[in-house]
Amino acid sequence: MWRPARVVTPPSAEFVTIEMARAQCGIRPSDTSRDEELGRLIAAATASVESYCGIKIAEQAIDAECDSFGDFDRIAAAPLSSI
Repeated sequence: MWRPARVVTPPSAEFVTIEMARAQCGIRPSDTSRDEELGRLIAAATASVESYCGIKIAEQAIDAECDSFGDFDRIAAAPLSSI
């Protein structure tokens, strides 16, 4: 059985940038008045997708523990780049 993973090194940047969100929403690149709101929305959407899909979107280091080697049949965190 896998125990809940702990984030050791958080992502260095969001998967979706403020600039990308501005472009998607049709906001001029020079208009920074809604950047704080866009940042919160990006963080909330990322957390929702990660929780629902059981994945980590942005590269980060986590610490995960399991009871036995048999638990490696199904890794609790995905996608995985190294152990």
